[in-house]
Amino acid sequence: MCIVLKYCRSHKSVMVIRHNQVVGGITYRPYISQKFGEIAFCAITADEQVKGYGTRLMNHLKQHARDVDGLTHFLTYADNNAVGYFIKQ
Repeated sequence: MCIVLKYCRSHKSVMVIRHNQVVGGITYRPYISQKFGEIAFCAITADEQVKGYGTRLMNHLKQHARDVDGLTHFLTYADNNAVGYFIKQ
């Protein structure tokens, strides 16, 4: 499956690189004045999902968003397969 995101200067992205391969990433848009961010894209390769990379990536993103952007909350939309992950986060 190929997912294409249009580059937009208002979005920021973080990714996990393991052995010179991208295994996951999150793209979000910060709304600084409202102190929240919208997660537009979050994906981890299937064989890496149970290894905790998604949790590590999300924790890093939350810390970065607090420290750099001053965000306190995130908003996202998720399909039924991802709802459990976001509830834990």
